[in-house]
Amino acid sequence: MLALIAVLWSGVALADDSELLLGGRALGEVWQDPSLATVYKSSGFGVAGSFSWRPHALLSLDGEVGFVRMTGEAEQSIQMVPMSLDICARAQREEMELFVGAGPALVPFTDQGLHMVTGTKMGLDVQAGVRFATDLVNPSLSSTSPVQRVDAEIFIGRRQHFAMGELARLDMSAWRMGLGLVVHL
Repeated sequence: MLALIAVLWSGVALADDSELLLGGRALGEVWQDPSLATVYKSSGFGVAGSFSWRPHALLSLDGEVGFVRMTGEAEQSIQMVPMSLDICARAQREEMELFVGAGPALVPFTDQGLHMVTGTKMGLDVQAGVRFATDLVNPSLSSTSPVQRVDAEIFIGRRQHFAMGELARLDMSAWRMGLGLVVHL
């Protein structure tokens, strides 16, 4: 699937205008599944790394890999690695950028309690947010630095999983919120 997206994306790409953003986010999730709230909590916090590749003035390919860990009673714990790959439409001004996108989402997880349960849930990720330019980096002071600018980022999103297979009863769907910093390369 990633190869198909890359081939389709290359038709839109303008190599001279491409830009790469790398970022880090503090991430909060509120899960839909009531069994997660019964054993653990209904929400949790984690961290995520993100990228945004911009081969076109109006479109970007945004990806994220996160990590969330929660503990419950009697030495139970669940670890999740939410991942998404979204195609985003964006509108950019001098000091601000709005983005909205959708794409596939995966959440590999390990639930360690009386029995260990591992699996991966597939679904759809939708997100929207805004990035604001900051004055944390001045590229004119260092002409050799690959960093052009640093943005502060705020986003909200929804991950909706599909009920499939043995793990159909476990729903990793969640509302997602995040704050982060993004470096323009």
